[in-house]
Parts: sequence; C-alpha cells; structure tokens
Amino acid sequence: MSIEIAADFANGFEVTLQQARLLMKGPASVGGDTVKYQLVKANDLATKHCKYYDFLKSLEIADDIFFDLSNYANKLGINLPLDILGPHSLKLAETIRVSSIKIYETDIANIGLLTKVSESSIPKNLLGSSKKMFK
Repeated sequence: MSIEIAADFANGFEVTLQQARLLMKGPASVGGDTVKYQLVKANDLATKHCKYYDFLKSLEIADDIFFDLSNYANKLGINLPLDILGPHSLKLAETIRVSSIKIYETDIANIGLLTKVSESSIPKNLLGSSKKMFK
C-alpha cells in the first residue's frame, strides 16, 4: 500500500511568491509528496457587479507566481495539484501543465465546468469534499 503525504495551503500564503515557496519547501524537505494551493480567479465566482467581487479579486494570485511554483515543485520533486473554481482557473492550471486538479463538491452538478474538465489535458481530476458537508 502506498500513502501520499499532502500539504494543503489553500490560499494562505499572503499572495507572495517567497511565502508560497517557503510553504512548499517545508513539506518537500521532510518527504512530503504534494503541496496543494487554490487557484482563485474572481471571474470564476462572481460578476464585476457582485458586492464581493473586489474581495474575491484580492484573493487572486498572479499567474506568474503559479508558473514559478510549478517550476519550483519540479525542482523539489514534489507534486503541485491545484484547486480550481471555474473555467478561468482550469485554463491556467492546464497552461501550467499540472498533473492534477481538485474540483469542489459544490461543482458536482456544474455540467459546464465538468465538461471542460473532461475535455482538458489534465490527467488526474479529484472531487473534494469539506467537513461542512458532513455536519
């Protein structure tokens, strides 16, 4: 039996490359296999007229940071799956050429997104659940 050790940092690295790299280096240095981040794109979650749009926009991380993290993960020999929240984040994950993505359980009936995922070049797709789902 094999066990994969994953560290899930979501979006908790203050949107800086230095912090994201440090969070990746830690698990890699002790034998971790995977470091997962959220790929938040405001346009996946809301329209510009939504009162939360600016907040969601503030959670976005520049595309070049994800490209760097992908290269850094390869250098460290660690997997970099990404949580996607819609077609914009899926497209970037595909461009970065990640080996896997995670889709949230809230998108289980999102036929448009699931169709795009099934047509993508990303080889492994995970359907995630949250603890809130079971409370």
